[in-house]
Order: sequence, then C-alpha cells, then structure tokens
Amino acid sequence: MKPAWTAGKSLPGGDIGPGGMLSFVSHLVASRPHLPAELLRRLARRHGSEVETLLGDARDAADLGAHFGGGLYEREVEHFVRDEWALTVDDVIWRRSKAGLHMPKGATAALADYLARRGGALDLLPPAGAEAR
Repeated sequence: MKPAWTAGKSLPGGDIGPGGMLSFVSHLVASRPHLPAELLRRLARRHGSEVETLLGDARDAADLGAHFGGGLYEREVEHFVRDEWALTVDDVIWRRSKAGLHMPKGATAALADYLARRGGALDLLPPAGAEAR
C-alpha cells in the first residue's frame, strides 16, 4: 500500500500544536502587529500553520500585493496557483478560499485579469453570477 498523499505535508489546522487554533491565532496576531488581525485570523483558518510560509517576510498589508476584495491578496492567490494548482477564478474564490462571499461587485474581473496576465487562468471571465452578488 502506498503512503497517504498527505504524508510529509502540513495540513491546514493539522499541526497547529498545543493550545489549538485559538492559541495559534493569538500568537500569530501578536507576532505580526502591522497586519490586520481579521486578515490573519482568516488566513490561519484557511491555511493552518502554513500561514507563516504564505506570509513570509510580509510586514504590512502592502507586502501582500494587490487586494482583490474579500480579504484575498495577491500573495495568497500566488500560493493557490503555485501550491494548490488553482487555475481559474472559481478555483480561487470558491474552492480554495470562499472569498467570493465577501468580494465587492466587480472584484472578480480584476482577479480574472490578474490570472490571465500571469498565464495561470483558463477562464478569462468572472464566474457565472459573481457580479450579481
């Protein structure tokens, strides 16, 4: 039998350590005071301990790149494309992040444009019905 596909990988929330998610998020917020606490909470819920890798050397929100709305920044989009094989707007805002629930009207067009320019998108249009929200 082959090893599990998760062998050797860090899973969201799977290796948070003693104290659980609440303790982890509190430490994350305290260690990065120049980043918005709500953004850090959201990223920790999405990525678990991988959030540290995702954030890297970011000292403030500007270091995370373009903000597409819904708490979704360019650095996280790059993570989804590079490490989670996201190819489309739907992949990013619905399957990987659920950021589409909080994005303002028109924001998906900017994300579609970004993905198209970087050569990582199969769909050049926003997801169906996205602008109606």
